[in-house]
This record gives sequence, C-alpha cells and structure tokens, in this order.
Amino acid sequence: MSDILKENTNLRVLLVGGGFVVVSFVVMTVSENCNDDVVRAIGIEVGAAILIASLASIAWEVFLKRGFAREILRIAEISENIRKSGIESYSSDFENNFRAFIEEAEELQVFVAYARTWRNQNIDALRNFLSKGRKLTVILPDPEDSETMNELARRFGTNVEDQKRNIEEALDFFKGLFQHCKKGDEIKIYTYPGVAPCHTYYLSNRWVVWAPYKHSRVRGSVPMITADIDGEFANFFIKEYKSMVDGLKDENKGPQAKQVFP
Repeated sequence: MSDILKENTNLRVLLVGGGFVVVSFVVMTVSENCNDDVVRAIGIEVGAAILIASLASIAWEVFLKRGFAREILRIAEISENIRKSGIESYSSDFENNFRAFIEEAEELQVFVAYARTWRNQNIDALRNFLSKGRKLTVILPDPEDSETMNELARRFGTNVEDQKRNIEEALDFFKGLFQHCKKGDEIKIYTYPGVAPCHTYYLSNRWVVWAPYKHSRVRGSVPMITADIDGEFANFFIKEYKSMVDGLKDENKGPQAKQVFP
C-alpha cells in the first residue's frame, strides 16, 4: 500500500510540475515573439522563474524530500538514544577537572587499576571530601592474584613485582586518607580477584565517569565519558559495582570482591 501511495504521489508531482514546465515554455515562447522589449524581458524572466521553480519542486518531491525526512528521523533517533543513555559530555583528556566531580559528590565509588596520576592530582579534593563525612569506596585488583598481576604487567609494560607494588601503593594511599575522615566509617577498600580491569569508572550520586585503559604502548591522552547517574549508561556500572560488592541476590551469588579495609 505504501509503495502505491508513493507512486501516486510521485505521479501527481510529475503531472503538476510538468504542467508548470509547459506553462513556463509557453510564457517564454510568447514573450520571445513580443514586440515590446520590456514585456518580452519580463515574460522571459517570469517563464524562467516558473521553469526553475517547477524543476526544483519536482526534484525535491521525487528525490530529496524522503531522504531529508529519513535523515531527520535518524537524527531524532540518535538524540533519543543519547537522552536515554544520560551521556552529558565527552572529553579527549581523561585528567580534565575531576575536582568538581569530587566536590559535588555525596558518595563516591572508584574502580581502578591503581590510578597513581588521578590520586596525586586529586588528593586535596579527596581529603576535603572525606572531612565532610562523605563516603568513598575503592575497588582495586587483587595484588595476590598471580593471573591478574601477570595480565596487568603485560598490558602496562611492567613486571609482576612492579605491578604488585603499584597496587599496594594505591592501597596504602587510600588507607592513609582514613585520618581525614570525619566519622571513621567513610572509607571502604575492596580487592577484586580474577579480573584485570580493561576500563576505569567513577560513580557518584550524580554522575558516572568512564574511561578505557590503553592497550598500546604509545603515549597519548585517554578519552572519557561523563553521564547522568539516572541514565542507561550509568546503570551498567551501578550493576557492575553492586555485583562486585554486594553479590547477585537474585542468582544466589555472593560478592566477588573482598573487603580489605577497614
């Protein structure tokens, strides 16, 4: 049925447009034979305008209109997908202004390999965050898991001992923040055995920030995505975090991460 309607519409457009094309030629022909120079010039201009408008209308209706409509619908669909995802921004520089993200958070959950640069850049913000009684949960790879350490060492171009030391330094760093806690129960640290992180994410009560880890040895910036906590994008990381820390109660599976502090 839709193909028949499309053909009928095209036929009507061609008939009407063709009629105006004929009219334009008639006007220009009659004008060419007119003795009055002014009338002749005006008639030719009018005929040419009718011809151009008719051909443009035919081209638009038959060839361009539906393609344009499809493109608008495609853009609308993309916009709706982005809206549902909750994605707010993209940055090509992962180190771009985490201070505001931390300062605006009431709770913060961090899943990292060891995050040396991030820790050092945001140490003051983290101390201030904890001094207000806000809660920080950190999940790190298990430094005692040999398979995980081997994989991370290979990926980051280090040896296993260096990799273990990097994670143990991160453990000591986050434990050292305890002295800045207001109540004493603000920090929890977990280690996660059996999995070498391929990405990092930072959850707050408002946002999630996600970034991949590089697998090449080439230096360069790492992109990051920031999304609203109520969107579908953040929902994936919320489920990931809860399955690690709390387990999957619906499947009778306990937590995969083990609490090492306090």
